[in-house]
Formats: sequence, structure tokens, C-alpha cells
Amino acid sequence: MGGRIAVGVSGGGSNLRALAARIDRGALDAEIVLVFADRPCAALDWATEAGIDTALIEDLGAPIPDTRALADARGVKAGVLIHPTRVAVVGRAESPGIFEVLELMGRDRALTRMGNALRRAG
Repeated sequence: MGGRIAVGVSGGGSNLRALAARIDRGALDAEIVLVFADRPCAALDWATEAGIDTALIEDLGAPIPDTRALADARGVKAGVLIHPTRVAVVGRAESPGIFEVLELMGRDRALTRMGNALRRAG
């Protein structure tokens, strides 16, 4: 089996179903291992019926208040803190929402990646 995929959803799941269909046809060597959303939706229901693990993560899209408070205290926009964090943790300038990535990755793994990035930059 190829890659393991986690899919964020917010509605009926048309993209999720299209992705699953590609996998079923053999057009994509992958497995959907998790479907997550910030509120109940039809896509979560479909994933459950399909036997895929699901997670309901409330306030998924809400920024972490400490980030906003730290940015305010430094007199900068939150992006000044968020964008370098994204590059350090994900390894590129673009990714899904960094707060979602950090939540799914877990504290220890994210801190390890940030430390590695600091050592490389150092």
C-alpha cells in the first residue's frame, strides 16, 4: 500500500468520495486512514459507514489564542509567527492550516521538527 491519507471535510464529502473512488479504481496507491471535521457533516457519516476512522475536532479552524496574544505583545501580525512555524514543521511555505497540522502532528513531534529547523538555520 502506498501513502496513508487523512482528509479534512466540511460538508457532503464530494472530494472525499472522489478520492476514495480513485483509490478503489487503483488510480491512486493510497489508503484513507482518517477523516476529520470541525462539525458533524454528511462526509463524516459516509466515512463511518465506509469503515474509515473519523475525528470530530471542535474549533479546528480557530487560531490558538496564545499565538495571537504573543503576536500582539510583540507588535506584529500573527502571520509573522505562523509562517516560520509552518516552514519549520512542514518543510514548505504552503500547507493545510498550520493549527490543524500541529494538532494532528502532536506537540512532541512538532517541537522536534522546530528544534531541527533551528539547528539547521543556526
